[in-house]
Amino acid sequence: MPKQKLLISSFIILIIAFLLSLIFILRDLIPREIIAFGSLFLFFIGIVTLFTRYIDKPVPMSIGIILIFGFVFRSIYSFNLYNTITSPFPDSFKYLENLETLLIMGNPSFTSVESIVGTSQFFYYFIMYYTYSIFNTNYALYIVNILFFSVSMLFLYQVILKDFGKKIAYWTTVASIFSMTFFTFTSTILKDSTVLLLAMSIAFIYKTCSKKYYIFLILLLPLLFTTRIYAGASMLLAILVDILLNKTKGLNILFRMIPIIGIILVLLLAFNYTFLQSYLDLGADFLTSNSILEGIIGIPLAFINLTFTPVPWGVFTNQHSAYSLIQIDTFFTLLFSFSLILFVVKVLKNEELRRKIHFYILPILVHAYVLGTAYGGGVRQKIAVYSFIILLYVIGLLYKKSSNKSLHPIKQTDQ
Repeated sequence: MPKQKLLISSFIILIIAFLLSLIFILRDLIPREIIAFGSLFLFFIGIVTLFTRYIDKPVPMSIGIILIFGFVFRSIYSFNLYNTITSPFPDSFKYLENLETLLIMGNPSFTSVESIVGTSQFFYYFIMYYTYSIFNTNYALYIVNILFFSVSMLFLYQVILKDFGKKIAYWTTVASIFSMTFFTFTSTILKDSTVLLLAMSIAFIYKTCSKKYYIFLILLLPLLFTTRIYAGASMLLAILVDILLNKTKGLNILFRMIPIIGIILVLLLAFNYTFLQSYLDLGADFLTSNSILEGIIGIPLAFINLTFTPVPWGVFTNQHSAYSLIQIDTFFTLLFSFSLILFVVKVLKNEELRRKIHFYILPILVHAYVLGTAYGGGVRQKIAVYSFIILLYVIGLLYKKSSNKSLHPIKQTDQ
């Protein structure tokens, strides 16, 4: 059976490689938009094949099929945006304007991009620049974001599977795929898909991969900081606390602190002696200009604002805006709000759940604190932790003490 599986998978990979080669051979005869969609769609099918066949605890085929059809549907929606209004969000036009400047300049560096775009959160511009350079069409910018979202959902399933088992992983992932919040913000030209992919990649590596792959966290965390700084800070905090509580369990407090101190020292060196130094200044400015005590006191209200906005009353009216679809999400969060009470009860009663859930709760609380303090709330800015918010609902409804088993998603193969 494994040999048959290998033959089928190899055949699929050969077909994908052949079709990709054919697309690029005929690129002068095919519209650039079709080349962008075809290439990235075939690439995604290859990734789905990997996650549904080649890992020890594979992603269910139903999720793979939903994602493939969702990829096509989102691409059609994005193509309509591309040919009409470009985007319902003003930020998209700012991104495109800065991209045009970068393309004229050529060979962007961290310092040159930062000076042009006027912000230290600039990594998404590199994604835009190289995507456009490869496909030479703005439509590719939409498709790359759809690809990033779709891959993030595969990572999400594996992360939740590791901690909470198949049922919770399945329904959290399915709910995220059908979320109108994700659909709205990851199907246009915004950096949210990049934020989401980086956050899920960090969680995936930390939760499911062996320690030898942790070196990639040193690369991905700075990239997340340079895309959305508080998303990077929230994932870093979650990892540090999890190391302290779980990875060094059984050691005395001194030895438990050694890896934490080591990670902090490495990061301090990186942030003090590289282009990342400006992020320390941004963090210090934020903390000094805002009351930490007031922010902490306001976290419960900020969490409510993070979870239940925008209010869903617009679903029942004829008033439409860029956020109209998102109101469908908030309608369901209000409808199932009782599950948050169930979640709190289960956390208080279950030590095993408390040991796992902090990794997901801490990023949510960091986002609630930052967005509640600096922005008065945030609909789009919560994208990195929105699946974690959905997870709280699913745990409230479905979690049982025996719902998780020892899971090891990555197959060990003989070399």
